[in-house]
This record gives sequence, structure tokens and C-alpha cells, in this order.
Amino acid sequence: MRRSRSSRLTSALNHPRDYVDELSTREILEDLSTRELSNELSDRLERRATKAKAPAPAPKVL
Repeated sequence: MRRSRSSRLTSALNHPRDYVDELSTREILEDLSTRELSNELSDRLERRATKAKAPAPAPKVL
């Protein structure tokens, strides 16, 4: 299936932006140690697991 001209143009314009975003992310991550990254990921996984175990709120009665 062929993409429309506007779709190709949008894709081409977003590519440089994606590249700059990737470089920015790399700059941020290179300042963090492996231990800091590991600790942050562990904390997030624990919060996600806790949130998943929490009971669902009761539905509101109108």
C-alpha cells in the first residue's frame, strides 16, 4: 500500500526531530549510573505492582 504524499512529508519532517530527541535522551542517560537506572526501574516496577493490587474504586452512584 502506498502512502500519500502528505504522509511521506510528515514522516520525513518528523525523522530529524526524532533524531534530536534520541540525542537528548542519550545525554540525559549518560549522566546516570547503572545503579541509579536500576534503582529507578525497580522503584517503578514496585509502584506498578502495588497499583495493580489495589482494589478498584467503587462506582459512583448518580
